[in-house]
Amino acid sequence: MNTLTRLGTTMFAAITIVAAATTANADILDQDNRIPIGIGGGAVAEGFVLAQTVTVGLDGQLSRIGLQVNVASDAIENLNIRLLGLNAGAPDTSNVLATAALVPSDVPVGNASGTIPVTFVDFAADNLVFSVGDTFAIELSSDAANNSPFNERYLWSRGTAYSGGVPFRNGSEQNGNDYNFQTFVVPEPSSLALLGFGGLFVARRRR
Repeated sequence: MNTLTRLGTTMFAAITIVAAATTANADILDQDNRIPIGIGGGAVAEGFVLAQTVTVGLDGQLSRIGLQVNVASDAIENLNIRLLGLNAGAPDTSNVLATAALVPSDVPVGNASGTIPVTFVDFAADNLVFSVGDTFAIELSSDAANNSPFNERYLWSRGTAYSGGVPFRNGSEQNGNDYNFQTFVVPEPSSLALLGFGGLFVARRRR
């Protein structure tokens, strides 16, 4: 196959990928700060509000987030999720972008150790469109009791470093590792095109 034919094939494949993804309105992974094996987490309960700031890596509409969270066996209160704008790098509770809630049965029971499944929260209906470099915060709260034997609270896994943001508790920045999460977006066509051509360029270079 000559160079011109290979180039034409590559361009056609990239355009096909972009068209298929756009038609299906499929979302793709943007930010990924999961941990393979949990080593503990922060309590989400009455008096303990946790947040993680995030930097957007792809132009497009936020479709959902993934959280590595666990819940205690006797929990009865909901887990409340808010997406917040930032003010001077910190979560701005006066700038609420979207809200959601999970009931205890939506969240796997555990103590933020071992393998922690990702719990997804859908924000597609909120029409949150971001550009590369935008920032926001994921905030978790609950009215769950946080008293011994600690069998009602939620735990947000925390065990990896994320370069695009910082963790917060009750509005104050925390030292140490960030909270574990994912974000997914429905990319703008231009972003999809760059991803398609970039991936195929790498594949072509490897031949």
